Amino acid sequence: MKNLSKILGIERVDEIPHYDTVNDFLSRLKPEELENIRTYMIKELIKKKCFYDYRIDGKYWGIVIDGTGLFTFRTKHCEYCLKREYKNEETGEKKTIYMHHVLEAKLLIGDMVFNCIRIY
Repeated sequence: MKNLSKILGIERVDEIPHYDTVNDFLSRLKPEELENIRTYMIKELIKKKCFYDYRIDGKYWGIVIDGTGLFTFRTKHCEYCLKREYKNEETGEKKTIYMHHVLEAKLLIGDMVFNCIRIY
């Protein structure tokens, strides 16, 4: 909690919500709402200059670009599925898997990473 306290300008964080409470709250939100909350929080922290001490050479933001797979399927389930075909070396059987990938831009702040943009 040391880093979070420093960023928020709070000397001490005496208590945080129990994970069951957090999970219950988050499970009721739509994914779009969570993305809006995340975007709002990051914009506010940047606007309040909370991250300025973490800029590279005092002027650059550390941005990490990360591409990764999210889901794989045995059958195509939508028009956006990517397809990978491969051959089993032992049996010679051809297989196809369908998948969804995501590309994310993450803001690097000290030893923390904030997901800023996600492209499906």
